[in-house]
Amino acid sequence: MGRRPLARIGTSDDVRPARRCPVQSLTTRLHPVGGAEDHETYNPATKSVDVTSGLRPAPSGRRQSLLASVAHMGLEAVRVVADRFDHRSAVPRTIEGVDRDYLSRLLGVEVTGVKPVDVTSGTTDRARLLLDSPGSDVPGSVFVKIAPTKTVTRIFTNLSNLGRSELGFYRDVSPGLDIEAPAVVALDCDPRTKRFTIVIEDLTTRDARFTDTVGGVTLPEAEAVVDTLAKLHGTFWDSPRLADPGPGGLAWVTTNSGDPQLPIVQKALVAAGRKVAKDHLEYVPREGAKILARYLAVADELDAGRHTLLHGDPHPGNVYFIDAAPSSGAGLRGGLFDWQVLRRGNGTRDLTYFLVLGLDTDQRRQHGEALLARYRDGLARAGGPTLDPDRQWLDVRKMAAYAYVSAVFAAAFAGLQAEPVTTSGLAKSSAALKDLDSGTAITCLA
Repeated sequence: MGRRPLARIGTSDDVRPARRCPVQSLTTRLHPVGGAEDHETYNPATKSVDVTSGLRPAPSGRRQSLLASVAHMGLEAVRVVADRFDHRSAVPRTIEGVDRDYLSRLLGVEVTGVKPVDVTSGTTDRARLLLDSPGSDVPGSVFVKIAPTKTVTRIFTNLSNLGRSELGFYRDVSPGLDIEAPAVVALDCDPRTKRFTIVIEDLTTRDARFTDTVGGVTLPEAEAVVDTLAKLHGTFWDSPRLADPGPGGLAWVTTNSGDPQLPIVQKALVAAGRKVAKDHLEYVPREGAKILARYLAVADELDAGRHTLLHGDPHPGNVYFIDAAPSSGAGLRGGLFDWQVLRRGNGTRDLTYFLVLGLDTDQRRQHGEALLARYRDGLARAGGPTLDPDRQWLDVRKMAAYAYVSAVFAAAFAGLQAEPVTTSGLAKSSAALKDLDSGTAITCLA
């Protein structure tokens, strides 16, 4: 692939009803459906935004000590166990609880029928819902995500603020963002229990196509996702909103290195590496073991430089594709969903993560340099800087570490992803570390 083959380098009841779903703005009000305290409902009904603080992820600019992280884990474990016996929250604990009465209150219209289909679980419990709501603008089908019911997964989700991050994306980022992403229908959150409900459009109604790390992506699909990432990153490059703590600001979006739970993640990664090596020694090369052992320092280095808003987890399972009508003149569109790991940081992290986990190794070797150039061009068009190719290349070599860390974490903790997906991620990311010689690119590992 030319001179740099990528082979050698992821409170009140008067909430106004939603008369149109979806629209591009969110109303935020206290709304104690069922009398729950500190319960917030987000219903895209008006152009006003009245932000309250309960949903907003806590500022996470400081890293906790290991002891504090363990204590936090204990508190979340108590919260999750107690929630199993909590009948005060108005936010459903199971998909079955997202019924016609709840949706009628949430959407502000009468929903007469709800049929869950395609129910699955992971870091969230989710389902496609077929709805009956005669005389309203509510879609006939929607996609819903709630906090996971499995105890261990729920603790992980709470600690990582996955639900809150995705709620924040649809509340603060999605309105006015001109990229392909699901339209929001309604949001709901109980900060006391950390239960949440995210209702978005059913992408199958637009004939969206999906894939995963095993299936990967074609070159045109990779180009479409690279274009979307470039537009996202260019829009928020050095944006003042990233430091704005006020309404609509994004100061709540943390860096990866600023995650308060990173010390305990570091410990977990060492254990995860041992577990992976026991079953697949070939997926823990020397540079991989060094990255896992020194991830606190690696995370700091990867976050150096100018920041933008990151999707945070753009592996193939979190992208989709929309084929434009031939008469429209528009090309294939690559969309991003599952915004649970929203972060700020170096945009090349998202790009490298996608290229490493989305393309098979031969594709990466053959087309990687052209895709890097395509990203540079798209980033500049979207308002970002004109990246120096050599600097971008060095960042790509470093950022492969994050794809590897994510693959190891997912493989070691059953339930986050299916086994074929985790094995594919390990194979692709460990190969990328060796191809890119990431161990020498990351200075803290020297």
